[in-house]
Amino acid sequence: MVWLAPLMDLESALPPLPPRRRSRWWVPAYVLATAAALTGVGSAVHLPDYSIGPGPARDVGRMVRIDGRAPKRSSGSFLLTTVSVSERTVTVLEGLRAWLDPSVSLISRDAILTPGLDDEQQALMNVEAIEESKYAAEVVALRALDMEVPRIPGAFVLSVIPDSPAAASLKSGDVIVAVDGHAINVPEQLSKAIGTRRVGQTVRLTVDRAGTRRRFTLRTVDSVIDKGRPSVGIFVREAFRLPVQISIDTGDIGGPSGGLVFALAIAGAVGHEDLTRGHRIAATGTISLDGTVGAVGGVRDKIAAARHVGADVFVLPAGEVALARPVARGIRLIGIRTFAEAVAALRRLPAARPAGSSRTRP
Repeated sequence: MVWLAPLMDLESALPPLPPRRRSRWWVPAYVLATAAALTGVGSAVHLPDYSIGPGPARDVGRMVRIDGRAPKRSSGSFLLTTVSVSERTVTVLEGLRAWLDPSVSLISRDAILTPGLDDEQQALMNVEAIEESKYAAEVVALRALDMEVPRIPGAFVLSVIPDSPAAASLKSGDVIVAVDGHAINVPEQLSKAIGTRRVGQTVRLTVDRAGTRRRFTLRTVDSVIDKGRPSVGIFVREAFRLPVQISIDTGDIGGPSGGLVFALAIAGAVGHEDLTRGHRIAATGTISLDGTVGAVGGVRDKIAAARHVGADVFVLPAGEVALARPVARGIRLIGIRTFAEAVAALRRLPAARPAGSSRTRP
């Protein structure tokens, strides 16, 4: 406030002014100065919590490609609902905004991070989880359409960790069939073989890529997820031969809860049946290779995301219907335990009336 002194000196040299009420200019100045100070502190000091709220709901049909082509159009849509979680703990100011916003909540670190993992490790696990959910969804959906999806020897590469030894050589969709010339039948054999190395030693992998055998020599590094264990930077699962090539571009979305809606969208895209029946159908739930649908988190936020884009049906794990019911408000809830139950329930839905149509009296 050093600029006040010369201003007061200048004012004393001016001619006398008419009498007036005493100004309380210091009141707004004090409020503004206090607000500025609090804003500075509030922007720098972090709380121990993360913010969570409704994320975007996206049309899965726009994400799916079958043999490199967009799937046929349906009369309705399947929607992937998401939850938006802050990438770091919130500041005091962000926490205040969350407290004032009824759609946003604060949650503890333990509620969103796997014990023992830091933010970077959790992000990698979330990527692995969504890749696994897409892979399981493909297997389940195609088998539900009575297609042959046989188990084959090898370890299927779900994803490759950026900047890892494998990043320059391997890619998602590869099937590792041998290590140092020894055949690999299941992923556990690959993990065991790499685990016998010391960090820094090399490993020779034989890979089946679209029917062509390739060989790569990779140097092991310390695992990003499991410190102290040698790794080449890949996530693998058991391998299956898929009768069609399916890709799902989920962008920056992570986590396992899209499995159910991916499977529904694939079944509708590859099969000859329009499972949407003209509805905007949101869905959430993990999916296992046997078709079991598992529970997820953030159901209330996902309902809000679905309502924002006009969904009229929401398919979710049966055990979470009671939690969703108070916030559904006009959205039909369908609780299921398996993928087969979900398909059967959608087949029983009455066809949606076209937008703008109305009933007429006889």
